Amino acid sequence: MWNNLRHWLNDIPIHDPIERRQAPLVQGMLIGLLATALLALPLALMTLGPSVSQWLGVTSDLLGILFTASALVLLRRGRFNLSILMATIGMLLALALSVIPAGPRTSASILIAFALPITLVGLLSSRRNLLLTIGLSIAIVIIASIIERFAPLLVSVPTSQSAALVNIISTFILIVGLIGLFLDRFSRSLRNALTDSLAREEELEQLRASLETNVAERTASLQQALQEGEQRQARLAQALDDLRISQTTIHELSAPVIPVLPGVLIAPLIGALDSARAATLADNILGTVERTHADRVIFDITGVPVVDSHVAKVLLEAATAARLLGAQTLLVGIRPEVAQTIITLGIDFAALATYPSLQEAVAAILTARADNGLNSAERAW
Repeated sequence: MWNNLRHWLNDIPIHDPIERRQAPLVQGMLIGLLATALLALPLALMTLGPSVSQWLGVTSDLLGILFTASALVLLRRGRFNLSILMATIGMLLALALSVIPAGPRTSASILIAFALPITLVGLLSSRRNLLLTIGLSIAIVIIASIIERFAPLLVSVPTSQSAALVNIISTFILIVGLIGLFLDRFSRSLRNALTDSLAREEELEQLRASLETNVAERTASLQQALQEGEQRQARLAQALDDLRISQTTIHELSAPVIPVLPGVLIAPLIGALDSARAATLADNILGTVERTHADRVIFDITGVPVVDSHVAKVLLEAATAARLLGAQTLLVGIRPEVAQTIITLGIDFAALATYPSLQEAVAAILTARADNGLNSAERAW
């Protein structure tokens, strides 16, 4: 409920930024004046008598309620200057009803109260309204002085008082003029300062909005760059996985073991043999021999450019492993320069049957198989 009331109080349709900031304060002042007048009215009615001054007091209170309520309604409708002017007129009428019965010479304290509407208009309204308020204040005092001077029976002031009306009026006009001049300069300076402040605040708001836009754009750019980086990283990881798979495939193909005849395998070797390739060659040979139950393995080193002790060790170890599985190992493709290198290094290939070419090795295997078939038939006969 309190939030709804506060929202209603602040919801004033005023477009001028300075007036919009002043409106809540003026509204609070008007509500306070209206509440005071409403509380004072029952007390005035309870003490009402035949005295003219008491009737004028009640009339002043009623006029204050009427004009203050009208000013509040005008303010709620967005008529800021008219609202200030209406409240000021109500104050002036109330002061007039107080000054005229008492007379200017006995109501010096009431004359000081004219500074209130003048100050209100000077700080919150235009110069025209300020001049109008000053003129009405002086007119009220002059009228009260004329009535006191030429119709003393209408006021409750003895005519034996010696205060000079001219001095009172001139002093009042001088003081009111000085207050009006000061308020005019001060309100103009204040309005200029508020205008500059609002302009700077608007510039700061635009700068803040621009900064927020730049931050949002850069954040979006950074997020896009981060997403692109993550995508590139994912593509790179996929490429690395594909490369590992390709390397594994190439590594396996670097030491192939190919069946050429039933029970006969050939392992063509091309290029240099490193440790990884040698291990792959041994694994492939042993796996294929076990799987196919082969009894012959032919090492073709025609494509090996250099046969050193390392290559010889690889071949001998692979041949020993195949022999343990029951397969005989043959070596083909020894070129003359390779044979000379083998002799120079003192490498012993006595455990391997060697042939000049693959064709001769296959022919020898077929011949051996044919001889074994005839011998078996003769024994059976």
